Amino acid sequence: MRRIKLTNLLICGIATFLFGATYLAFKEPPKERTAPASERGLGGKVPDLSGNSAVKSRQPLGDDDDALLLPFADRALPRRLLQVPSYMRMLNASTEGIDIDIAWGDIDFHNLDLKTVIVTGLSGYTEEEGVGLVASAQIHMPFKKIIIYDLGVKQRTLDRLSPLCNVEIRKFDYTKYPAHVKILRNNAWKLVVITEALEEFGSVFYAHPHLRFRAPISILFPYVKQMHGFIPSMNDDTPLLEVTHPTTLRLMQVKPAQLNRTRGPGGSRGPGVISGHMLLFVMNSTLANRVLPGLRKCYLRSKCLSPPGAMWQLQRPGKKLHRHHFDQAVLSLMMYKLYGVSWQPREEVQRMMKRLFVVLDEGDPVHELSWSFRCNPPKEEFDPAKLLQKKL
Repeated sequence: MRRIKLTNLLICGIATFLFGATYLAFKEPPKERTAPASERGLGGKVPDLSGNSAVKSRQPLGDDDDALLLPFADRALPRRLLQVPSYMRMLNASTEGIDIDIAWGDIDFHNLDLKTVIVTGLSGYTEEEGVGLVASAQIHMPFKKIIIYDLGVKQRTLDRLSPLCNVEIRKFDYTKYPAHVKILRNNAWKLVVITEALEEFGSVFYAHPHLRFRAPISILFPYVKQMHGFIPSMNDDTPLLEVTHPTTLRLMQVKPAQLNRTRGPGGSRGPGVISGHMLLFVMNSTLANRVLPGLRKCYLRSKCLSPPGAMWQLQRPGKKLHRHHFDQAVLSLMMYKLYGVSWQPREEVQRMMKRLFVVLDEGDPVHELSWSFRCNPPKEEFDPAKLLQKKL
């Protein structure tokens, strides 16, 4: 009888021990008290989750769209911001998993330089020029990542480019887009690759293959904030209205009379139009919420980007034909609708761009392969004797 009682007591003890251990294992840890927003204030210090982000200070600057940074929002997020999937994907865009938003505090130019990638697209018409672009970039920015979109390049050119340091070649998938994207002259592909790369990396420098670098792109970073995260090269003395098709104006809801009344920097007639040499984009909430969705809506629609009768060069416009600069006109109209003429580079920024690059003139050498840096290329592909025989 005593043995049975001892056995029962032992069983009860074991059961009690197991119950206590299970309770402690699944018990929630005590929550730390967090000061309410009224005590912290909107200027309260927000912890840095990454330790190395694109900006040094996380203090909000205002209530406009550019003052929103999703991971560090100190208030309920606006519904219109949550409805933008492109900006949500930006949460993991940068190398540290923290998105880039130039509206928050002072910009860390060094870290922004690490995140910025150079993007270009090469076709059968520009592939030789593209080799020289890569070479000049590696001279001034040897560690900069360069993404080349293959729009229809010969295999021998790909063989020359693929071993180069920090160069990534991506095949452009035309099957994912409408038929008019295959027409290279309307430059729909350019807007596609810029928006895709901007969502992936957060900061993108687009360079035309005929561009040659004279300095690193970081010399433009001090002007990024005042330029709303967008620094373009401009066409000289070309009003936007003269190179925009009336159908594009109507679809983008811009009236011609409104453009005529606008004065550009220096009193020029109407807002200017960007050129195709270079574009620097640095992500912010305005670009994500307004610019990128607006660009997609237009470049995926042939009637908006390339309406019937649109011609790049035209001596006498008529009822059926009109001078139109396709992607340059669309992007210029988008920025004009948001910022008026404040997005156009001032003289100081233009002087800095002249230091940054030059454009090939007719008769200049299209590529300088000897400049480029190769990362352990296969010997059979870069045998100097074979290269010399080909030249002879």
